Amino acid sequence: MKFIFVVQGEGRGHATQAIALQERLQDSGHEVVKVFYGTSPHRPIADFVKEKFEGKLAYYDSPNFLPSKKKTNILKSFFYNLLLSRHFYQSADSLAADIAGIQADRVVNFYEPLLGVAYSRNKILQPMICIAHQYTFLHPDYSFPKGFFLRKRMLQYLTNKTRQQAMFSIALSLVPMSDLEEKHIYVAPPLIRKQVLQATSRQGDYIHGYLLNEGYLQEIDNPSLNIDVNLFVGEACTSKNPHVKTFLLNDSQYLSSMAGAKAVICTAGFETVAEAMYLGKPVWVVPVNFEQQCNANEMQRGGAGVADKHFDIARLNHFVSHYINNNVNFPTWEREHRHKIVDLLTAE
Repeated sequence: MKFIFVVQGEGRGHATQAIALQERLQDSGHEVVKVFYGTSPHRPIADFVKEKFEGKLAYYDSPNFLPSKKKTNILKSFFYNLLLSRHFYQSADSLAADIAGIQADRVVNFYEPLLGVAYSRNKILQPMICIAHQYTFLHPDYSFPKGFFLRKRMLQYLTNKTRQQAMFSIALSLVPMSDLEEKHIYVAPPLIRKQVLQATSRQGDYIHGYLLNEGYLQEIDNPSLNIDVNLFVGEACTSKNPHVKTFLLNDSQYLSSMAGAKAVICTAGFETVAEAMYLGKPVWVVPVNFEQQCNANEMQRGGAGVADKHFDIARLNHFVSHYINNNVNFPTWEREHRHKIVDLLTAE
């Protein structure tokens, strides 16, 4: 079969999921013929995305979170994107026309809301299948953080918008849950890349970190920190603390660092947490928005780490020295259901 990917470009998670799925489809004799990647003036495209999809990439304008030093301003981002809604409708129609001109059997949507809009406004013959961890938010067994009623409903509304006209959706989950066939939602483990699956986990003497928002560097860049940290960032910055080494996001170097670390710190992006859990690394997260609070909650249910409001150095030192990783079920769940996604995508 031939596939088209449409990838929301926010963060690195959806892109790495698309890379992992391309690997699995190719190993099964299928082909990804085109990858449409959502862009905005506020988010650079990582070099590893260009490398993995070389010769297949095309770009379109899509909504995004406005950049921030720390926590994401959801309301400000909402109104910013609302002002550009006419432009985004045009982008959706253009995307639909581009897809219609490509010979492919199916379109895989990595949580791009504009693709749902494109299918609702245009006649696109190729069936759409949606993949994202956010579809677990529609599952009755999903455990949300307490409170946040309005944010929960808004997140579920947006998630349903991305799957308008979809043939079915695949919910990526850190913990096993049942399929919802009546809602056309199937649950599978996270899409973990071959490089991670083949990596040898080691117990090094440093912490691996990933920060999407550079403002948190100030919390880690603290004179009382006495643990070495390999910190990967989206934009160049320098630490004053000799224990903290900063690196621009690089795929191979990033994975090598994670595999050899004693623990992982990040802002609760789903893919980073999933990779760390697979490698058996205890994870300490500081969520930047409600969606990441959900990821953190699910991670703690899986026994893989802890969540906090800040990168507190005293707690970090204690976490690394005393935390016992209780994450024992996730690697088994991933291995036993690794082929489920490809089987669903290629079923006649």
